[in-house]
Amino acid sequence: MKGNSAITAGIVALSILIGSTAFAVQQYQAHARTVYDVYWNGAYVGTVSDPGIVHAWLDKQKRQYAGQHDGLRLHVDASLRVAERRAYNGVFDNAGTLRALAQRVRVKAEAVRVVIDGKTVAYAPDAQTVARVLDAIKAAHARELAPAKRAVTIASRGEEAPARTVRQVTFVERIDVEPARVDPREVLTETELRQLLETGTPEPKRHVVQPGDCLSCIAARYNLTTDELKRLNPGLTEETLLQIGQPINVTVHRPKVTVKTVEEVTVVENVPFAVEVRQDPRLPRGEQRVIQEGKKGQKRVTYRLVKENGALVAKAMLSQAVLAEPVAKVVLRGTKAIASTGTGNLAWPTRGGRITSGFHYRWGKMHTGLDIAGARNRDILAADNGRVVFAGWNGDYGYTVILDHGNGLRTLYAHMDRIQTRVGAVVEKGQVIGVMGDTGHSTGVHLHFEVIRNGVKVNPLRYL
Repeated sequence: MKGNSAITAGIVALSILIGSTAFAVQQYQAHARTVYDVYWNGAYVGTVSDPGIVHAWLDKQKRQYAGQHDGLRLHVDASLRVAERRAYNGVFDNAGTLRALAQRVRVKAEAVRVVIDGKTVAYAPDAQTVARVLDAIKAAHARELAPAKRAVTIASRGEEAPARTVRQVTFVERIDVEPARVDPREVLTETELRQLLETGTPEPKRHVVQPGDCLSCIAARYNLTTDELKRLNPGLTEETLLQIGQPINVTVHRPKVTVKTVEEVTVVENVPFAVEVRQDPRLPRGEQRVIQEGKKGQKRVTYRLVKENGALVAKAMLSQAVLAEPVAKVVLRGTKAIASTGTGNLAWPTRGGRITSGFHYRWGKMHTGLDIAGARNRDILAADNGRVVFAGWNGDYGYTVILDHGNGLRTLYAHMDRIQTRVGAVVEKGQVIGVMGDTGHSTGVHLHFEVIRNGVKVNPLRYL
């Protein structure tokens, strides 16, 4: 009896257990939910209710970047994994998961790296873009060498236009292009890349003048010298008054690439003439006379010019041919020694002429010399050998020459139109020292001639 009771109790307990388990399974199935765990580069990010939410969000990010960076090939540079999971009352957080993804996801662009002499200087959309930019830079330098740019100007001066042949246009630096994946914002457009390579910066910089600014202050702020700042802004000087709000260019162009050009230029050049000096014992020492004017010759010369970014760095002559020989200038140089001491017997200081006013009182004061006019020509002659002690402007006397004859006598020649000697020169009796004129306080063209003995003005007629 006891055995049957135990069996019955066991059966009842088993029935209760089975019923409870079935109920639990039924409850679990009623409340179970499929969720999706999101992993980024192997790390758990969050859980979403539908994997499509994640993929749609990633596609949207790509489309947004593509709109901002037209033409670039974009992709997500990482590994996304979504794992399905059934969970009782499975919890998910779509918005939180997407926010967490936004902090991790980096959209990259397929681009190329521009490497100059081993250093990355820029990123471009593709190798074709880089090639077009480099070709355009070289073509611009080649155009600068074209003879047509200067032919019109040279023709207007009646000269032969230079003949130019461009032999080579290359880059000094080694330029490589390598595949790269970078932030799309780092990829330059074709225009920006050319600007960067030619000037060293994709965008010019401007400084807006603020109260208290000065040229040296602005230059120091942008690591420039004052001279560099002035070169960047033609017309700007130390005296320029800066205006508040005035834009100042502070971009120093330091090109990333150097274009080397090699050209052959044929030009016609003048050949300087020689000066042949012949000694002439008949001319006074220090005097010279041109008996044959010189004439330049001409030659056609071909040069090899090497330039870097337009600046000449080497020049070599390849050939030359003489078109016209130069004609030498022939000069006679006097060797005749002239005594600086006069004889004391003075010669008439002009070629003829008459005395229009003598050594006497006039107009209430002493007239201390002779006025001579009406000569055959206007040459003024040294009255005796002597040394020039004055030659220049002398107040009321106008242009004046004073000779010291070394024997206590001096002679003065005033109102000259032109002086033809210099201080320190030794002149000979009868030598032309000037041209008669009407300078200073004068009543007409004439020579005012004075004789000074031991510092006292005397009547010139006593010595003529």
